[in-house]
Amino acid sequence: MRYTPPSAGAAGWGNHIPMSEQALKSAARESEENKMKAGGKRKGAGRKPRSTPRTTISVKVEPEHAEKFRAICKAANKSQSATITKWIDCADNQP
Repeated sequence: MRYTPPSAGAAGWGNHIPMSEQALKSAARESEENKMKAGGKRKGAGRKPRSTPRTTISVKVEPEHAEKFRAICKAANKSQSATITKWIDCADNQP
């Protein structure tokens, strides 16, 4: 048998109850089952997928152009993705 310390609400260290190996395994199993109820993978959890998927592009530019682009995005309070998308859409609409 293993020694199990008393719970926080017990009257003191003199009130301990030894637990058998079987009882320890049972308690561990119950603990695992309770954990799964509280968290972990759940059906329907997480971010929902976009209706149209996005693609990542990578572009190398001079450092001063990168800084300028970040400043433009920050001044407009827009993400880099939103800014470049807007620019591409504007370029498509020009004759």
